[in-house]
Amino acid sequence: MYIEQIRHATVIVTYKEYKILIDPMFSEKESMLSLQTGKLIRMKKTNPLVDLPSDMEERLAGVTHALLTHNHFDHIDKEAIEYLKRENISVFCSHEDEPDLRKKGLKTTPLREEEENDFLGGSIRLIACRHGWGWMSRALSKGTGYIIEMPEEPSLYITGDTVLTDEVRQAIDTFRPEWTIVPAGRAQLGIGKPLIMPEEEILELVEISHGRVILNHMETMDHCLVDRKKIRELIRANKLGIKVVIPNNGDIIDCI
Repeated sequence: MYIEQIRHATVIVTYKEYKILIDPMFSEKESMLSLQTGKLIRMKKTNPLVDLPSDMEERLAGVTHALLTHNHFDHIDKEAIEYLKRENISVFCSHEDEPDLRKKGLKTTPLREEEENDFLGGSIRLIACRHGWGWMSRALSKGTGYIIEMPEEPSLYITGDTVLTDEVRQAIDTFRPEWTIVPAGRAQLGIGKPLIMPEEEILELVEISHGRVILNHMETMDHCLVDRKKIRELIRANKLGIKVVIPNNGDIIDCI
């Protein structure tokens, strides 16, 4: 299994004959509005903060499927929708997101929440997300994480945009994923608590994980307040470096 960090939450997971595009956001640099309150009021376009890797055409060659954690514009945007439609790529998603994605013209494969689903010769199981706390989590779409198990490959947990909940802890304890991908940018709007795990929850998740943890979702959208340098310093200070990978955009991780 290979994992390519593209940008933000966009990754490509490659198995032997399958190449799965996860949470694609293909917008050009500074083509979307800021998510910082003052700049948003002034209609400033700051996002994404960085370009996609220059070799995206080569990276996307051979993509067989897509997988979506939730239907927010920083996880699937208009450019990605057009790409998926043009290439006739089937999108695995939750039942909650499926009607909207289908209305947008995508070929969808909804996944059942209550049980293990067949998945490309292996299995996939949905793990509930909580996108923030309190009223903010109720205002945002629920989203889902995924446990993927494929024959003769390491198991993978994609948490999706979530804070650290008992459901996430239980998934790690029950399924013991060998690799986990976790959004670590502490996304936060002008009001309310963080929408994804803040630093202390990232540390707890790494500590309870039985395998290795990939931290992404940083330095691309301006509501993500923690950068790679700060996370690296935090991981190093807590002597957890052996368990953590913090890839730059374009990096490829060989998950042996």
